Amino acid sequence: MLIWQIAVTFVSSSRFPSISQVVNRLYEFTGDSRFWEQLGATLGLSLGGLALGVFSALLIGVPLGVNRFVDQSSRGTVNFLRSLPAVVILPLLVAGAGASVFTALAVTTIVVALKLVLFVTRGVQDIDPVRTELGQVLQLGRVQALQVILLPAIVIFLATGIRLSIQRAYGAVVVSGLVIGTPGLGAMLRLAQINADSAGVFALALVMALVGLGLFYSFASLEHRISPWLPER
Repeated sequence: MLIWQIAVTFVSSSRFPSISQVVNRLYEFTGDSRFWEQLGATLGLSLGGLALGVFSALLIGVPLGVNRFVDQSSRGTVNFLRSLPAVVILPLLVAGAGASVFTALAVTTIVVALKLVLFVTRGVQDIDPVRTELGQVLQLGRVQALQVILLPAIVIFLATGIRLSIQRAYGAVVVSGLVIGTPGLGAMLRLAQINADSAGVFALALVMALVGLGLFYSFASLEHRISPWLPER
């Protein structure tokens, strides 16, 4: 903060606000109902996209994990797609579905699913063969095998994948707001930039960083509860 204040003193530009200006603007945001609505929209879209992404990753990853030939054949394509940022996928969705909340939710779902599918696949392939043979001996049905054998093996990998994916989900929602104006903190930041509200831009950037950290550590805590033997991150 000291370096920031010194930089403000030397720069003396309206585009580079002081710490007090940013804090005051942040205080103004806390009394604005629209700010809380946009924050709620950001969290809702992030968690909704994460949930849909987990469901999609299970639908794709389980068959890939069961069939190793298909997994090895598609691994290169999957690794390429999972490295694509949301800003690359977003224009394709906008061209097809337009700029809407559905587009933000769709791009969030896609980036999360592509990130998680590898974790689901590895979880399926990591199933202990003894458990599989025991299930066959006991003649477990598909639903019972899913509950007793498959899900316990996947859940550890999935918990780690979700911890790493929440940042992508959150980032995709923010990028959607910045690029196409969908509801959320990204749209507020875009408006602040258009209106040359430098203090508002810095205040919103600070809020976004704090929310992102909060989401990451919340899901890291959840992962530790699911698998307490893993080292804390």
